[in-house]
Amino acid sequence: MEISQNKSLYTLSTSRGRKDILPERNNIARDIDTNKNFNLTDGEIKDYLIKENILKDPSMYDGDEKKIISVFKESLQSKTLSERSAYHSYDEVIKELKELEAKYPNLAQTVSLGKTAEGREVMALKISKDVKSDTGNKIGFLVTGTHHAREWMALEAPLNIAKELVINYEGNENVKKRVDNAEIWIVPLVNPDGYEYSRNEYAFWRKNRQPIHKDDIPPQIAGTLKPDPNGIVAYGVDPNRNYYDGKAEHFEFYRPPGDTPESTQDDMGGGWWFSTVSDNPRADTYRGPQGASEKEIKAMLNFWLNKQNIKGIVNHHSYGQKIMYPYGSKEEVVPNKEVYMEIGKKMQEAMKGQKYSLIQSSELYPASGDPDDVAQLNDKLSFTIEIGTAFHEKESQIEPISKDVYNMNMAFLDWLVEHKDTLMAEKTEKKNPYNMPDNIDI
Repeated sequence: MEISQNKSLYTLSTSRGRKDILPERNNIARDIDTNKNFNLTDGEIKDYLIKENILKDPSMYDGDEKKIISVFKESLQSKTLSERSAYHSYDEVIKELKELEAKYPNLAQTVSLGKTAEGREVMALKISKDVKSDTGNKIGFLVTGTHHAREWMALEAPLNIAKELVINYEGNENVKKRVDNAEIWIVPLVNPDGYEYSRNEYAFWRKNRQPIHKDDIPPQIAGTLKPDPNGIVAYGVDPNRNYYDGKAEHFEFYRPPGDTPESTQDDMGGGWWFSTVSDNPRADTYRGPQGASEKEIKAMLNFWLNKQNIKGIVNHHSYGQKIMYPYGSKEEVVPNKEVYMEIGKKMQEAMKGQKYSLIQSSELYPASGDPDDVAQLNDKLSFTIEIGTAFHEKESQIEPISKDVYNMNMAFLDWLVEHKDTLMAEKTEKKNPYNMPDNIDI
């Protein structure tokens, strides 16, 4: 049951005594307050963060527990974080991409892949020599960020890659070779609606901002949720659980056998405290009413499944200091594991700072509907990098983390350029068999 958001009902224990939380956080506070005394302690907060997988399993992830708890407590008292200004807004991202295009017209071109539920652009920057005349005959490399709204470093690191490649083209032979020989696509903000909500309303928001109407979901689930006057029962789908290429033989990678849409009791579990993929529209890991239902994901799929020359993808998330390869939805080993291991080790060796571990995604926990599995099923090599040790890194950490992420991505890109002939030959032989319709309706 929803409770009042007009008046603060809970306090927070701090070093300076008890502080009121925001009225808008009353519903979250109720879930935290296991003692039922209307005061939230650090112990209760930690337990809640573990349950919600905000504070991740320390045996699997490298995380800064103190930092995460501190930022979460700040988010209970304020809509915006004190370090918010260190991170780009959506408008600032678009402005910087447009500025790169204007200043380097032969190297950079902005391309809108589609629009979100709230009308924002999912903007890509294409980087290549003679970018506007490029016919797609070069090896393609896609870099994405910020599928999850609260993962702010997952925006900064891809944006930095774009700037490094364009700005340093004339003065760095390695950069020049990459840009001359590849078609590089950077999408720093896959989920701009969710990101802006995280920046301006609630820092730990994860999903997009798609309204979920009671008629969009099975009645067995809708009947357990009270809608608002407009029939909305929840907001948001987890973009990283919504990928599906529309092929019946791949459906199990979106919804595994035995997982029915009419029940949350059979949701995919992670073996710690939470459902890794859920049919509950109020869950952080809600997969959506159907595969590729979300405008952002439909835009991404229509883009990179139709770009047959894209042979490598890196999706950036935070946190955990991991380099991960498919499969994520099952423990089965990919047939080309040796290739992933070869590339992954090069990515590890390229790092100058903290070394990231290299694992199959499902070793952390199984989760269906992710882009790496769909890419693998469509003959594209795809990694996920879990950046850093917190969702909202300190300002002082943005630059060093971004440098390491840049080096990892360049190691993968260099491998793609080196193996271009083999990879592009596969494209020619298969004659574009994985083309999705412009208006996919799954």
